Amino acid sequence: MRRADAFARILQAVGRALVALSPYGDKVILVGGIVPVLYRRMPAFRVPPHPPIATTEADLALPPSVPI
Repeated sequence: MRRADAFARILQAVGRALVALSPYGDKVILVGGIVPVLYRRMPAFRVPPHPPIATTEADLALPPSVPI
């Protein structure tokens, strides 16, 4: 699998997770190696000329407790 395909696949999964967690949107922080790739897809950020140093793992950070 090409690296770009792997990034696209994981970004789709991250998108589904963020939609599912949308009630907690103000508490969820995306962390992990995929974040540099994600920033490159945001129009407000400058895209550097070099490829991202990234992995395909994505993690979500939450506070120790969130309301149900």
